[in-house]
Amino acid sequence: MKSLYINTTGNKLSLAFKNGDKFNVFESDGQKSQTEEIFTQIKAILDGVLVKDLDLVVCLGGPGSFTGIRLGLSVVKGFNIAVNVPVVVIDNFVATVYSMDESILPDRFQILIPAGVNDVYSAIMERNGIEVEAPKIIKKDLVSREIETFSDVVLNPQRILERVEVSVDLKNFVQPAIEPTYVKPHYAKVKCAK
Repeated sequence: MKSLYINTTGNKLSLAFKNGDKFNVFESDGQKSQTEEIFTQIKAILDGVLVKDLDLVVCLGGPGSFTGIRLGLSVVKGFNIAVNVPVVVIDNFVATVYSMDESILPDRFQILIPAGVNDVYSAIMERNGIEVEAPKIIKKDLVSREIETFSDVVLNPQRILERVEVSVDLKNFVQPAIEPTYVKPHYAKVKCAK
């Protein structure tokens, strides 16, 4: 299976390409904007494979940078419209679960993702990646001490691609909506509401 991973939700562009047993990863150094380098780096990481020949594209849909989320989703929507490549969008909480070794996970736990100076995005998850409690934004000092918490997990694109590949039935695939995961309203919405 040929699968492409795209993560534009943070400050750095992160891409991965899995072609059978071959696996390539790219993470930007942050010197250029994600917009400047996304297409060049996708072409480079695919190493001669065309987008139309991909079996699957996995994109992280947030929470994170508003502009970054929109960039990633716009690119994968374009791929889907232009060449009908199947696209799966997962949120960063599910990506975190998929990055971890399932054998060490408790049945239920909390994932925290930085959301600003004193805030974190929080979701209560099950080990299979199902959200028990919808994502929300909370103050760091209100983090529950009653449930095991994971907050320093490095996303693992290879594990994410492998987990999504086994969970998707491509023969009967119906393209779901390609939508972002926003937890915190964009500042423009807040400003316009005042």
